[in-house]
Amino acid sequence: MEIEVHDIIHGTNECVVLRVVEDTNLWRYMMFPSGPSPQESPNNSNRHSFFFNSNNVKAGDFIIVYSGVGRFRSYKNKGGSTTYEYYWGLNKKLWPNDVNYVLICNISETARYKK
Repeated sequence: MEIEVHDIIHGTNECVVLRVVEDTNLWRYMMFPSGPSPQESPNNSNRHSFFFNSNNVKAGDFIIVYSGVGRFRSYKNKGGSTTYEYYWGLNKKLWPNDVNYVLICNISETARYKK
């Protein structure tokens, strides 16, 4: 996968930090907060998902997705990479009890159905 989870940060500015490992476009990805099930497998019990817009990113870039409200922005880092900040737009924590699970899915091969 071209994107990996770098960190999950709890607290007032709760967010997920992703690192781009290969050049890609973010429209291919969606993210789910998750928590452990009794079998220790991931689940989406809080029913939230985050779809990225079309945005070309390069290896070494960072993507930060805050659970709260805010406006998208991007900025260059000292080493030449770029950080992209997204906001889920929620007024609550996505990871209660400081649980560290998140699912990143590549949906570029997803079939669409229209009736």
